[in-house]
Amino acid sequence: MKNFDSWIKEKKNINNNGTKKLFHRREIWWACFGINIGREQDGRGDNFERPIIILKKLSQDTFICLPLSTKKKVRKISI
Repeated sequence: MKNFDSWIKEKKNINNNGTKKLFHRREIWWACFGINIGREQDGRGDNFERPIIILKKLSQDTFICLPLSTKKKVRKISI
């Protein structure tokens, strides 16, 4: 069972940190996504981190990103 209450406490700590991050389009960052609902993929580690690529900057504090995977997927081709 997922522990959503512990993630809410961590989310408050991250929000209260107060440090501003400068980011630009096409950069790759590690982001804390938290515990996800249902079949969504959680991040890794205690902070539920995943790599992201920043697609578009909307404002000084907001952007659109694409979560990436940390694992390589090998496709099997059958002939």
